[in-house]
Amino acid sequence: MSYQHVNTLSIRQFHRFIIFAIQILALVLLAMKTAMGGTDSLVAHNTFLEPDNEFHFEVGIDSLYMAQGRNQLDDGGMVWGHVSHGLGYINLYSTAGRATHQDYTELTIGMQYLESDIAEFELSFGFQLIEIFASERESDLEIIALLAYSGFDWFTPSVEHTYSLEADGHFVEVSLHGMSLDIVYGGTLTPYLTQAFDFEFALDEYNGPNHFQLGLEAVFPISPRLHLFGHLSHITPQAGIKREADIQARRKINVRELRELNRGVNDVTERQFFAGLYFNWSF
Repeated sequence: MSYQHVNTLSIRQFHRFIIFAIQILALVLLAMKTAMGGTDSLVAHNTFLEPDNEFHFEVGIDSLYMAQGRNQLDDGGMVWGHVSHGLGYINLYSTAGRATHQDYTELTIGMQYLESDIAEFELSFGFQLIEIFASERESDLEIIALLAYSGFDWFTPSVEHTYSLEADGHFVEVSLHGMSLDIVYGGTLTPYLTQAFDFEFALDEYNGPNHFQLGLEAVFPISPRLHLFGHLSHITPQAGIKREADIQARRKINVRELRELNRGVNDVTERQFFAGLYFNWSF
């Protein structure tokens, strides 16, 4: 997602209405939950952990804040906190992130619906509101859909589609997660690869490959309800990111600014490693 645009008043009013609607819906669902006496959570978390319990809490840190193949920060990484509550096929969640080396805070509130009883397919869709508090306040509404197939023994293919109301564009990620390998202390190690495509989502008037990503995800059980999750990822920028860097360079006026930007362009267009470590608690 590109956060370079200033929101119009109508968009901000629409966002406030959606936030209000989510709050009302959450209250209604919680009331239904209390009246029915409980249901089982069937929603998978975005770190591929699938806790059986309904409340899910996670806290951790990423060495870089990589989104859409781009480092969103000038320096440092991000500390994240995530909480979710499952109500049958509905999952309500919120994520908050704070940069470690600069004034940047991000808040996400969302709702997801999961349907996992369609043959060997798993389908989820939902929406999320994103608010950014930095030098300028920015916001966006995203609609997300995910389709995964679990019929193969050695790998799980999936396609994730995100539509941004702010950018009026689409971002598609085609992924393969390999079979999880058992390692020491009951942990598992899962390789993955992702090819991403940008359709005027991160870059205006561009449709094509954005970046290629591969990595490893590790899960270590500390207790039945507490897990340690980590990942090591590698990103290769492709045409979309390189074109964006070139456009930014051409906008610079004097030589000094151009030299300063070129240093940043090299960082953006070069391959990058980043890692993360999280504690995951279900209750």
